[in-house]
Amino acid sequence: MEAAKKVYLNGEMTPTLMTDSAVRTLSDETLRIFDDAIDGVLREDSSTIMRYALMHHARMFSGFKTYHSLMGAGLAIKAKDGDKRPMEDFLSDAEKVNRAYNHNYLYAERNQAAAAAQMADKWHDIEKDGDKYNLQYRTANDDKVREEHARLHGITLPPSDPFWDKYYPPNGWNCRCTAVQVRREKYPKSDPERAMQLGDGCTESEKLSIFRYNAGKSMELFPPKHPYYKTTDEVADAVNGNISVNASTEIDEVTKRIKDLGIEHSFEGLTDDNIEFANTVCECLLQFRSKFPKVMDKIQYVGTTNGQVTLRTKALIEKAKREGKRWTESGMRAQALAALDDSTACAYYDNDELNMGYRGIIVNPDYKGQNYLDALAEDVEMKEHPVGCNTLKYVIDHEIAHALDDAVNICSNEEYVSIYNEISAKGPEFIKKNLSNYANTDKHECYAEAIGEYLNNRKPRVIAAAMGEFTRQNYGKI
Repeated sequence: MEAAKKVYLNGEMTPTLMTDSAVRTLSDETLRIFDDAIDGVLREDSSTIMRYALMHHARMFSGFKTYHSLMGAGLAIKAKDGDKRPMEDFLSDAEKVNRAYNHNYLYAERNQAAAAAQMADKWHDIEKDGDKYNLQYRTANDDKVREEHARLHGITLPPSDPFWDKYYPPNGWNCRCTAVQVRREKYPKSDPERAMQLGDGCTESEKLSIFRYNAGKSMELFPPKHPYYKTTDEVADAVNGNISVNASTEIDEVTKRIKDLGIEHSFEGLTDDNIEFANTVCECLLQFRSKFPKVMDKIQYVGTTNGQVTLRTKALIEKAKREGKRWTESGMRAQALAALDDSTACAYYDNDELNMGYRGIIVNPDYKGQNYLDALAEDVEMKEHPVGCNTLKYVIDHEIAHALDDAVNICSNEEYVSIYNEISAKGPEFIKKNLSNYANTDKHECYAEAIGEYLNNRKPRVIAAAMGEFTRQNYGKI
């Protein structure tokens, strides 16, 4: 009840309380139960990308569940006359809410997690065979089977039939139904239209209609339309561990923030009119540092191309002086300009080891107004970049992801290679459809694109969700 006490002392449940240690403990304990359910049914050779995608959804669901349960408890803080109730009286009612959410509901949710993970694993095998076999709906066939599910027993259709998009088990809380592959010649094919009518009929209530999804295709443990997910972006950010960063209105303010991070910086060429570049770099750095501190090992400089050239020119001059060599400022600047990694990019990660301490995230102030945003929007529309990634923040997140990869050698990690090989085996069109065309470039760009979507799409798709969760579990807080 420690989390409930924090809500009481705060006066209400707010998104900012999601960072409180007692609240995090409650959320983490819920997540542990779901993760145990997943581990209990998946095999050692189960798909790596599926495992991490399911764990991502388990973590998000745990956070939203925790928020809603504490919101419910918070309603008991005030009496009918609006006065704050004594803590003892509040805790008595809060315990009732806790029992409902973390005992009664949790029992069914744990069973859902296990069933969905098991059926997702089975679907992964079914997909390999395509429509070679038909798929048959089967109940547990005992006296505990609910009547509406009994009506679906025996429905036999190809895996590609739309029926399985909505009624692949589980189809309700504590559902024990399954689907098995059967030889096409052994069982007659069901009427697809009649099958869909039966499915619609058994899930027509609002509470049951949320189960019209295929956990194997979406790799989601819980129905995507579950009421827990009906929250504001502020709550979603809090659940995802995003920190709040207020935008500055002056370049000098942003410069101070970067200086406090201990990073060399120069925003030469930027003005208060195009401060968005500086604000976005600062926000992305702070977010990455809070989640993956190791990334800071590879970021020695942030700023503009102009600033990098000026600082590098000074460093070259100092070097020439120390070595007693002849030099001219124009010559040193020309040398510094020649070392630019890609001066035509909107932003990029410069990982050149010879950059004399100015390796890091570079933004190009020559990009003006809507030009780069229009280009990004068009690229997203053409699937060149991921869904929801038509912002400058995505561009910076993508580049910092390269720095994180560089810092801890992510793309050589055995599990990452397994994920990458698994999606690569499905071909370029699969990657383009489910992540982006640019992700086909190589394993490093694939990783940066996935993290870009993971950090900029409230509901990242399977590849991004899996790679994001893989990164959190293996490289978070190191």
